[in-house]
Amino acid sequence: MKKYIALILCFSIISIGFLSGCVSDDNEIKIIQFDYDSDVVNSGDKVMLFWTVTGATSVSLDQGIGNVSLVGDITLVLNETTEFTLTAKNTNKTVSDTIIVYVKNTSYSDSIIIDDDSFEQAKRDMFEFNNVILYKDSLEITVSYSGGCEDHVFELISKEAFMESDPVQIDLVLSHDANDDLCEAYITETLVFNISKLKQKWQNEYGQDAGIIILLLEDYPEEIRYIFGAGFFSFLNVTIQTDHDVYGINGTIQVKIYLENLKDNNVTLNFSSSKVADFHCKNNSDEVVYRWSNERGFDDAITPVIIPAKSKIELFNFSWYRISNAEELLENGVYTLQGWIPGFYYVDENIDYSSSPGPSIYSDTIEITFV
Repeated sequence: MKKYIALILCFSIISIGFLSGCVSDDNEIKIIQFDYDSDVVNSGDKVMLFWTVTGATSVSLDQGIGNVSLVGDITLVLNETTEFTLTAKNTNKTVSDTIIVYVKNTSYSDSIIIDDDSFEQAKRDMFEFNNVILYKDSLEITVSYSGGCEDHVFELISKEAFMESDPVQIDLVLSHDANDDLCEAYITETLVFNISKLKQKWQNEYGQDAGIIILLLEDYPEEIRYIFGAGFFSFLNVTIQTDHDVYGINGTIQVKIYLENLKDNNVTLNFSSSKVADFHCKNNSDEVVYRWSNERGFDDAITPVIIPAKSKIELFNFSWYRISNAEELLENGVYTLQGWIPGFYYVDENIDYSSSPGPSIYSDTIEITFV
């Protein structure tokens, strides 16, 4: 069993410290924005977190970062999927918001075993669940247990049959063989399992590409929703467009984002704030040099967007002046733009994102050149 041990290698902090001036405790605290430039990165890649807070006397980020400004950003290098919590306080109230940045794993502890006999015979030596994260076909399970003198073997096992419900369910167990380890060191490790066999089994049995399986992991208190298949949001198409391909020193870039509905009926997307689209610009080193939403405020009320059947709407139109978020003129060269719509609430016969927003939907990238 190959252990997956991931470390946050390093980070560089931008804009740490408090803004000058006082903030009245009478102000209502609002986390107007807490976001990232990418929700999925490769191990060792950089990711930028950024935030805008009002009405707070102190703001802090966990993961050892500490106090930060009301408006700011931070660039990190990650080697493991990490959850970040931003906490804002004044004398009357504390509010927080959490985001997760997923790190793609190129290796797994093992693949899931689908076998009734193995399920019944699974070793169930003691351990504790610390965290369970599902991203695409990768199920990361962080566990703690007593030991230190013997090898501990973990296997993820499922029963063979789906339980017919809507969506279907299946029982899983995390088998733990402690090999009679009597030592008492407290060990924590993250196990990563490839569960794509369950997806393939579902697709073969039900003859569809897109589906949901509810994973019932023994002794874990929450259901795990395994959502797969491009068919879920294949009816939505996001595109980004500029008015030219090449811009001079004084050129104004007109950036537009379109959202197309390929369905035969109207579609309503309910966004959690007034931010319904965003875009960023990357240089030839794949670094984000400009992000439209950075340091902008958004109303936190539900914002519905209706796209008529078989129609495309202009969702976003912005004039950009070749300036980075650091307010520096961007150098000559080739840059890439990508647009997206953030996660939204949506429910139909196949999809249920009524309790939490679904995934962001991205456009293809386009190139522009500064001369």
